[in-house]
Amino acid sequence: TTLIEQMILVHLIRIIMKTKPSLLNEILFIKDGPLAFFGQTANMHSPMRKLTNYLFKEHNIYLAGLEKSGPFVEHADEIASKLGLGKIVLLSNKYIYKNILPGKADDTSPYARSSYYGGKLIFKTNDGGIHVVTVPVKDENVVLSPKKTDYPNLDVILSNIEKLRCDMYDSSLIPIALVNKLVSLANRPSSMI
Repeated sequence: TTLIEQMILVHLIRIIMKTKPSLLNEILFIKDGPLAFFGQTANMHSPMRKLTNYLFKEHNIYLAGLEKSGPFVEHADEIASKLGLGKIVLLSNKYIYKNILPGKADDTSPYARSSYYGGKLIFKTNDGGIHVVTVPVKDENVVLSPKKTDYPNLDVILSNIEKLRCDMYDSSLIPIALVNKLVSLANRPSSMI
């Protein structure tokens, strides 16, 4: 399913590139889940990273993956009270292995080097919402100790994520809440019955 979702994303980018590449400056792509490929499709992270880097150099791309569950979201919830409004935490390799996942950080083996094509961060909005966001990095490698400059368009992406907030669920966004509501099996059959 993750592969299909991301191939649809690539297809949309391809259509925009063929018809009007300048639209890439006006569209924010939001993926439900991290910017990564898992299992048998994990090797697809490399061509996707090349695509995002090509777009950064030749055009532009505004892309973010938002996580709703898992250890990173649990950690974000734990530190939310200590994080100031409008602040971000860039998740370095050492931070991830010290605070989120058990294990020792290895600088020769960065977290998710073989599946992610972006870096993770925790973002607390000015209204107190907390998000785990994956944003593409601008080089070919996963960043061990990220700096804000490693994430092109970060301020614009986070500003728009904040504007898209939805009160239906904790820290939810309008487009994701609407899509989840639309595809809900319980909603459709029950309304038809």
